[in-house]
Amino acid sequence: MIPRHHLARTGGVVGEFRLSEERDRETVRTLRVARLVRVDAPTEEVVPALFDAAVIYAAPNCWTVTGREREEVVKGLAEPAHLQSWWMKPLPLEELLELRRARVTKLSPK
Repeated sequence: MIPRHHLARTGGVVGEFRLSEERDRETVRTLRVARLVRVDAPTEEVVPALFDAAVIYAAPNCWTVTGREREEVVKGLAEPAHLQSWWMKPLPLEELLELRRARVTKLSPK
C-alpha cells in the first residue's frame, strides 16, 4: 500500500468510481459513499472510501468528489475522520478496455 501523502505526488491511482447510498452503522443513517475499486477486482478498494460524499465539480473530462475518509483505530471500531477530496479523470478508452479485458479473463473459468 502506498502511503496516502505519496499519492498526491504520483500520477494517481487507477480504479472504477462508485457512488451509492449505504446504511452506516456508525452514524445509524443513510450516507452517500464514494468508492474507488480495482477494475480487475471490484471488491477491493484502491483508496479508503469517502463517507458523506458529494460531487462538488463535474465536467466532461474531470470531476471532484469530497467526503470524510475514516481510519480504523481498532479492527471494527469507529475511527477519526479526515476530510478528503478526489480529483478524477476518465481513462483513455484503450486503457479502460484493456483493464476490462483483464477482469473478464481473471473471472473466466479455466
